[in-house]
Amino acid sequence: MKKWIFIVFCFILGFIIHIFYIGYTNELLFNKFIKNSNPDYTITDIYFKKGFLTSKGSFTLNHSHTQLSTKINLKFNNYFFLNKIIKGNFTNPFDFLDEVLKNNKLGTFTLKLHDNNSKIFLNIKDINLSNEGGDTIINGGYIEALMNKNLEIKNIKIHFDMINFSQFYTKFVLQNLNYEQFFNNPVQFYELNLFSNSQQEINFNYLML
Repeated sequence: MKKWIFIVFCFILGFIIHIFYIGYTNELLFNKFIKNSNPDYTITDIYFKKGFLTSKGSFTLNHSHTQLSTKINLKFNNYFFLNKIIKGNFTNPFDFLDEVLKNNKLGTFTLKLHDNNSKIFLNIKDINLSNEGGDTIINGGYIEALMNKNLEIKNIKIHFDMINFSQFYTKFVLQNLNYEQFFNNPVQFYELNLFSNSQQEINFNYLML
């Protein structure tokens, strides 16, 4: 009987130690999210609360030139039984989209850890905006990026099922857009741009101008 009690005690103790360790590593991961050396961006309203099974964090990302900002909310699982370590969402920075986006959320994302790499999958909400000037339709958008353990991006893929802009006498339609960028050297999260030293691939099924 005492042997079983000891085994159960060791199991519970090991589980608790495991939870606290993962919670600690998640806090370190959150600190990597808010690390920024790009003067074009500022990070404000930083919040992190470490819990037992889950931890929560958030921050606001501001772009100095466009005056746009988005709030990023994150939920961390403090155990490895789930593959999706981090779930989150980000708010809409564009005022003209407020009427078509539910709860002011522009998208959601999940982040998974794979050995020394991590993969983030970002899903962009569908947009169907109509007004007197025309229509704006954006469907099936997502961004997928492979990062190293420091959250530096190694490659990124962007996909849209449909992009349709119709304004007065102009029309732009693009279907099944795929864009991939492979960086020669990993780039920091907030240093991402199309002109980095990299290889790029782009293809689509249909284009109308």
